[in-house]
Amino acid sequence: MVAALISGLFLFAACSSSDDGSLTPTDIPPVPTSIVTAPTAVRIPTPTVIPLPQQNPTQDELDRARGLMLQSFDFFTGPNTIAIQEAGELGLQQSIIPLIELTRFVFEDHAINELGRVLQELTGAPFGGSEWDKWYRWLGDHPELEPLFGYVTWKGDLYSQIDERFASFFVESEDRRIPMWAIQWGGVSRDGIPPLENPTVIRGDEISYLEPDDPVFGAVVNGEARAYPWRHMASHELANDVIQGKPVTVVF
Repeated sequence: MVAALISGLFLFAACSSSDDGSLTPTDIPPVPTSIVTAPTAVRIPTPTVIPLPQQNPTQDELDRARGLMLQSFDFFTGPNTIAIQEAGELGLQQSIIPLIELTRFVFEDHAINELGRVLQELTGAPFGGSEWDKWYRWLGDHPELEPLFGYVTWKGDLYSQIDERFASFFVESEDRRIPMWAIQWGGVSRDGIPPLENPTVIRGDEISYLEPDDPVFGAVVNGEARAYPWRHMASHELANDVIQGKPVTVVF
């Protein structure tokens, strides 16, 4: 279970990791606490995001949209442009999230163009059918959107065609802290990049390969500090550890 997610770079008197996966404390220069402000501050306005207008689809329309979602893509046969087109003609906002999921996996020019056209009509956003990174950022600005019933299972089936073990990540449940669209394929199979698992901790005065200004990912739990060197996290991308009895996951 992931108990903590550390995504920033903290500078503490902590510990670091050797090439064999062990960790060692290392002294890091303190971060200045004073803040220098510019003589004239420039205020950048926060863009206003306008929610999409509410819809009241019938159950028949929702069932039709769900059927089109199930028909829209298969890794063996590719995209179904007719299903994508019909989803656009139906015009339900619940189809937007599964259609955006397809922007990761559609590579044929005609399907990319059709997918982009349909998404633009449904959302008013200007992005193309292959600009998946922009579409997912757009989704982050629209928490009001809800996917179709069965979307999570559909996404699990889709990802299981990459690696059948991915299906276990997608379970229909109301007890979740992140939206399912935020879980994205990293380009490898499950555990294709091995994490650091409970590395042995070594004191900083017992190792000399790190410089004082080497960047680390730091964690402090109940007064106990650990430091995970950038050089190791770059190759592992994730570390699972236990600090003061608390499970901690560090994500690069």
